[in-house]
Amino acid sequence: MGRVASVTLETVAAEPMAAVEVKTEFAGLPEAIRQGLDAVFDVLANGDYGERGAATVYYGPMPNTTVMDLRIGVRLSTPFPGPVTEVAAFETPAGDVAHAVYFGPYDQMMQGHQAAKAAAQAAGRQLTGASWEVYGDWTENPDELRTDLFWQLKAKAHG
Repeated sequence: MGRVASVTLETVAAEPMAAVEVKTEFAGLPEAIRQGLDAVFDVLANGDYGERGAATVYYGPMPNTTVMDLRIGVRLSTPFPGPVTEVAAFETPAGDVAHAVYFGPYDQMMQGHQAAKAAAQAAGRQLTGASWEVYGDWTENPDELRTDLFWQLKAKAHG
């Protein structure tokens, strides 16, 4: 069973990534992520693109739709010089976020997302609707899988 280890509000820097853009509905999400990561890893295996970081999936805001706009890829130490085939340069957003650290199976990760959103609401912060998941190292024990969940916050109202 999954658990949320921590939830914080913090400011993050943009992280360069090589990624593919994909549109999918929720039911197709696992397959879309697998195929997207396979495409990115294939390109990264055939070139010197700097130090590789974690696999990352960015979810764009979804106003009034069930179709998700995704950027599925790998964070890099330097900007990706692409495009190479369908793999292009992107970056995760910079700015204020609600950040939850979740340990457990991917199919139970929703509790981490809910905790991040609840922390933002409790702090009086609004979400932009954009979020991203950063996957830790693979392990056969699903209880030890770490995923960092980020929800982008709207700028604070000044008044």
